[in-house]
Parts: sequence; structure tokens; C-alpha cells
Amino acid sequence: MYQDKYNTNQLLLNTKFSLQKVYDALNKTDLNGVSLEDFANQNQIAISDLPFSDLLKLNFSNVDTDKNQVISKEEITTLLNSIDKQGLTLDQLQALSGQVGLSINDSKKLLDEVVQNFNKIDTNHDGHVSETEINAYKFKKEVEDKKKEFSEFKASNISVFYAEDSTNTAVASAAASTTASKTSTTEY
Repeated sequence: MYQDKYNTNQLLLNTKFSLQKVYDALNKTDLNGVSLEDFANQNQIAISDLPFSDLLKLNFSNVDTDKNQVISKEEITTLLNSIDKQGLTLDQLQALSGQVGLSINDSKKLLDEVVQNFNKIDTNHDGHVSETEINAYKFKKEVEDKKKEFSEFKASNISVFYAEDSTNTAVASAAASTTASKTSTTEY
């Protein structure tokens, strides 16, 4: 379970870190923020970060809250904070799901599972999945898997639980001889 929680946390942290890294790389030409024109010059962005660049570009109008055609430092900070508080939307997750840059293969599997089961995971139906919702979904799934596993469990060798008669007799004889030897020692 700890590994699963680590993967969920890693998924969200990796997303935030990579978005910040992309923003910083695009913002080198104009320190006032990132405009749509900055996305045309993506050669300074690592290949593994391109999906995060696409995510930022896809959500440009939502992130640019003052509608001045530039994502400011404050606006990117607001986006990163909202990922902490609210999680990611299905569109954001789908934009990331094709990426190759996740640092842990388990995070990629988790991302694919979250995209496939988004409506089940988004229990408060706010259009975002948070770390808490993802962990709760995985815990519930783990419990269901264990219930299924135990409902299908059948003992294959009943002698494991009940020793054969010859074993019981041998154990009883050994116990009796130990008791007899203790009694004979105390008589002296």
C-alpha cells in the first residue's frame, strides 16, 4: 500500500514539477510570462517534457485568467496550487497519458488506470481527481481483490490443519516421557 501511495504522490509531483520546468524553459525569451508564440520555439524543452508543454498549451486559456494572452508567474503558481488542492481533470490526465517522461513505470500504469476509471475515482464529481480520491479508489479496489481471492480459496491439503494420527501419537508419547523424566528427577 505504501508503494501505491508513493506512486500517486509521484504522479502529481512529477506533473507539477514538469509543468514548472516547461514554464521556466518557455519563459526564458520573455520574462513577463509565457505567450502562445513561445510554444512555437520548444527546442529547449526535453522530449520527456513535451506532453507537459502540450498540457500547458491545451489549457492556456484556462490558465491565463486575466486573458492578456500571457501566462504569468502568478497564474502558473495558481495552476500548480490547484493541482495540490483539486487534483487533475480528465482532459489533463488524457493529455499526459501519451507521454513517455514519467520517471516510474508504475506511475504510467497508474495514470492509465486513473484515465480509464476517472468517473469511479472522482467521488465528489467535481471534475478533478485528487491524491486522496486516487488512494481511496486503489484501497477499495485492493479490498475487493482480496475479498475475491479469499472467496475463491479452497484448502488443498486438509492434513496441514489436522495432523495424522501417527503424528499425534508420537507427540503425545514424547510429552508423556518428558513429564515422566521430570517427575523421576524431582523424587531424588
